[in-house]
Amino acid sequence: MKVYRTLVEQLAGEDSLLLTNGPFFTSPGFAFVWESHGGTPVVWIAEEDGEIVALLPGVEYGRRPMVRFMSMPNGCYGGLVLSSKDGDNKQELGRLLLAAIADYHYATTHIYDFRSNLPSDNRFKHEPCQTSLVDISDPDWQPPDKKLRQQIRKAEKEGIEVIPFSGDTHMSGFLDLVSIFEQRTGQKCKYSPEFFSAMAVLAAGDDRVRWFWCEFEGHPVSSNIFIVNDDQLLHWQAYFDEAYSFLHPSKYIPYYAARNAVGHDLKYLNLGASPEDVPGVASYKAKWGGVVYQYNCLIRQKGLGRFL
Repeated sequence: MKVYRTLVEQLAGEDSLLLTNGPFFTSPGFAFVWESHGGTPVVWIAEEDGEIVALLPGVEYGRRPMVRFMSMPNGCYGGLVLSSKDGDNKQELGRLLLAAIADYHYATTHIYDFRSNLPSDNRFKHEPCQTSLVDISDPDWQPPDKKLRQQIRKAEKEGIEVIPFSGDTHMSGFLDLVSIFEQRTGQKCKYSPEFFSAMAVLAAGDDRVRWFWCEFEGHPVSSNIFIVNDDQLLHWQAYFDEAYSFLHPSKYIPYYAARNAVGHDLKYLNLGASPEDVPGVASYKAKWGGVVYQYNCLIRQKGLGRFL
């Protein structure tokens, strides 16, 4: 068995298709978006008899001795991708890949093992993470909370309209919403305009990115990015102007996205992690019928990385 690291851009043909046809967060298209964020898309490969049997893609940041590896950045669920014939061998393949990554010159490593494909490895600390999943597999699914359903109906009566986001048409208004978010929260947005422009290009060509836009009387109201990853619709990012709270965009748009996902092999609406410092988020997600789902982040720090 041969294990090695290469750039994602050096994958070609069927090897690249293993990632393209896998979960969205491990796809080359998503990896390349992070170039606009200063990252270098790479992939760790296990190869047997000249054939790739497993991959673990990620993004590197920085230079030696402070190179960081993330699969994927900002908590996006990367992890192990297997060829179809090696699904029963995932623990051994995971062990080999983790060993190679641990021995590489990374100062810090973060690998989000959402699907529990990776084995325990005492060189990595396992940090528990959790998200909230809503089962939307029933064709007649509705949020169980009565008040939430009423707010959704009120949004419809107020004339809320949701359309696909267009980078060419909506980017300026979207950046205004990001600015409003920064002013309201006192926090700098994690992402640059270049990053969002790259995401808009990806959304135009990959229907697993579902970016919804809402205006009212010509004014930007809300932007919501959903990601189709495996059997889940993840509510990834949302920005809105509270001046239009009467439209209830934060309730209506997730409902709209979930209802449009019903019948398309998607089982769950993933409401994402609940920030510990924001009260009421967990109870809000419970109103949707969200159930806590736990998984691990594998973390390794060595050298100067121990001080980060």
